[in-house]
Amino acid sequence: SVRLVGTIADQYTEASLIYRYSPLKGKDFMAAWLQHLILNRQTGEHITHLISQDEYLSFLPEHIQGDELEKLLAYYHLGQKQPDAFFTEAAFAYIKQQAALNAPGSRSRVPALAKAETELSESIAKNYEAELSLLYKNLEDVDDLLNDEFEAYCLQLLLPAWEAVSV
Repeated sequence: SVRLVGTIADQYTEASLIYRYSPLKGKDFMAAWLQHLILNRQTGEHITHLISQDEYLSFLPEHIQGDELEKLLAYYHLGQKQPDAFFTEAAFAYIKQQAALNAPGSRSRVPALAKAETELSESIAKNYEAELSLLYKNLEDVDDLLNDEFEAYCLQLLLPAWEAVSV
């Protein structure tokens, strides 16, 4: 029901290669995951490699469980009609912490939501993302923003992808 139009860079015959000479950020992870989902829908089985200063991730065709692309597109469309709980860097902090908590023998005790709240608060306070600072500069607490919808989004759409590629 959706037609995507555009070009995808860094696509080669055998795989895609996305390289960033900086620590991995949530926006890098999301871009690579979306590219991987689209290419596997368009061309069949395709591998996407994401390389940063601190990570080397390989997205494989078997990491796609089914309708992730449709869910992300639906979430995008919803966000065009009303404000949503899509905070990329906070979501990335959440899934990394939740994956650490899920790991066997984990000693981590900090809840994933606390990591996400810290990330979002710092982004707003330090003007990392100008639009967040403009929208939420007078916000007392980010608890209202990082609600059940945010956690469901992280747990259902992003965490499975992160756990699959970050082994």
